[in-house]
Amino acid sequence: MQTVAATAFPTPATAQEPIEIVETTLMPSRQPRLRRRCLESSLWHEGSLVTPLVTGADSLGEFALLDVCLQRGCELPAHTHRREDETYVVLEGRLRFYVDNEELLAGPGDTVHLPRNRRHWYRLESDYARVLLHVAPAGLEHFYGALSEPARALIVPPLPPEGPDVARLATVAARFGITFD
Repeated sequence: MQTVAATAFPTPATAQEPIEIVETTLMPSRQPRLRRRCLESSLWHEGSLVTPLVTGADSLGEFALLDVCLQRGCELPAHTHRREDETYVVLEGRLRFYVDNEELLAGPGDTVHLPRNRRHWYRLESDYARVLLHVAPAGLEHFYGALSEPARALIVPPLPPEGPDVARLATVAARFGITFD
């Protein structure tokens, strides 16, 4: 079995340090996994609750699946992913996605696929939304880990009063192949 050394999500104090993305590259077999949303693996990220359900270590780097609870005001600015495709499955709430010059309004039961190298962003049309975020290949789960703190409860945290630290966000995003306009 060939692997690359493992890392954990950095704490806010170490978030400025380079992040080594680690995934198992070869394994003799895949193992079934059962994961539930739980406090121990959940993160608070800029006013959202993010829970990794499947990570790259679970999927041999093929994909990650995140349970994400959002509130109006926590949206990221327009950006482009160079490394991964994103697929959102809306469980609760309504989101308006902007992809290049197209608008997509999604509600419960809708799925929005965002291919890499396409400029996009979204806005909540409701006060709260919950989505399953599928990213392929895996790795984006580490972006959230680098910018988050461990959740103290399974609730959407308050928005940061000073707003997002845009410089820090852009610096960390660049390490993950994400660019902001």
